[in-house]
Amino acid sequence: MYKKRGISPLITAILLLGLVISLVTVVIVWSQRNIKSTMGKAEESQVKLSCVTDVGFDIIDACYTSIANDEVIQIKIKNNKDKPLNSGFMLMFRDGINKNIMKASYPFTKEVKAYETTTFFTSLPNIDLLPKDEIKEITVIPKIKSEELTPEICLHQEVDLKVGVIAATC
Repeated sequence: MYKKRGISPLITAILLLGLVISLVTVVIVWSQRNIKSTMGKAEESQVKLSCVTDVGFDIIDACYTSIANDEVIQIKIKNNKDKPLNSGFMLMFRDGINKNIMKASYPFTKEVKAYETTTFFTSLPNIDLLPKDEIKEITVIPKIKSEELTPEICLHQEVDLKVGVIAATC
C-alpha cells in the first residue's frame, strides 16, 4: 500500500549536513580570533618580561651644552644587559613640587647595542612651561620594541637623574 519512497530522508540528511558545516565554520572562525588574541597577549607579555630581565642601563654622565645656539642636555648611558635599546627613551622632567611636569619621548637614530656606551642629546622643555632652574630631576625610561609591536616603555627600569649632578658644561 505505501510502497512509494519519499524524499524526506534525503532532505533530512542535507539539512543535517548543512547544520554540521555551519557549526564547524563557527568554531573555526571563533578559534582563529581566539588564537590571534592569545598570540598577541603572549607577544606583549614577552616584551614586558624582556623589559624586566634583559634591560638595564646606567647614566654615566650628564651635562649642559649648546647645539646650534640651543641649550641641550647631553646624557651618556651604558647598556648593562644583552638586549639592545632600540626605540629610544621617554624622559620626565620634574620640579621639586609636582611629580611629573613634562614628558617627552626621544627616538634613537641608532640602537644602543648590548654593553655599549653611547651619548644622546635632549632639548630642555618649553621654557614657559618649566624654566631650566625649576627642573630638579629627570627620569629616563628606556623603550624597546619587538618585531610585531610598537615600542614598549620599560617602566620598571627607569633611572632618576638629579639635576644637581648635571655638570654646568661638558
